[in-house]
Amino acid sequence: MALTAAAGWMYFGGHGRVDGRTTKRQDAVSHEWRLAYAEHKNIAEAVAACSGITYLAGQPGSIREQLRLDVLPDGGRRGEDEAKTVASKEIKEIAFAEPKGSMTEPKGSTAAGISRSNYARTAIYLSDGIARSRIESANNAYYNHWVMVAFQWIIVFIGALTTILISLKSIMTADDTRKALSLRIGIAAILFSSIGTAASALNSFYGPRETYLKAERSLASLRQLHSDIAIQIGSIREPQSKKECPSFDPANKDDPLYKQIQDWKTRLAAIVSASDSGSSYPSETAVPDQSSASAPSQ
Repeated sequence: MALTAAAGWMYFGGHGRVDGRTTKRQDAVSHEWRLAYAEHKNIAEAVAACSGITYLAGQPGSIREQLRLDVLPDGGRRGEDEAKTVASKEIKEIAFAEPKGSMTEPKGSTAAGISRSNYARTAIYLSDGIARSRIESANNAYYNHWVMVAFQWIIVFIGALTTILISLKSIMTADDTRKALSLRIGIAAILFSSIGTAASALNSFYGPRETYLKAERSLASLRQLHSDIAIQIGSIREPQSKKECPSFDPANKDDPLYKQIQDWKTRLAAIVSASDSGSSYPSETAVPDQSSASAPSQ
């Protein structure tokens, strides 16, 4: 019975995607998405500054799409009405916070978008990929944490119950009045001992503890990499001749920016490979509730 309940919880709790329901799992994934979005926003602002855009609120959809600002965790995009509502709210907040006459029209943008160097494009794409990887790792960490806790409690409970049954049978007298009860207790002890062995075998097979620790390590590494990219992009020196982010020459292996990009790619590949290897639960990009999906805004 315990194994059946655990299996049902693992299936329905683990395979049910986070949709419009309010669950702790949704809150955990949504929280990580907000953190990742805030990091990506910092990178997008630095890239936009290279084109003379001093603020991103209310920018056309083409510019926001280039900067990957309205992308949801599942790869979809906010609806036009929702994006306009968010942009309108941002403009009002900026107008209220800024002194009169301090807001200027953004420069360097056109109806088609903004001009970005290959260095800026790579940083945006890497940041967008890291954000989704962080969500997957957070989702896996949350799921495997509760599977780990459930397995441990089941094993402890069955082990304690088996010990109690065996102890009761050993102290019972062998008279005829209690022979039937002693037999039932003995059968129950054998049954629960077998269930406990099966639960331990399943725990070893799925390995939720190892997967949970692996997901937590991957999440910490992804956060650090995302932060490093944001700091590096935010500290780039804008060219004096034109408002454009610096670029790198892919053919020049000694180019510092090229080396920086390769280092980011190598670190991301290593983190993703370590996270995917031996996972007991297939990673998925959970989609937070649409009511909370519009909260992170630019």
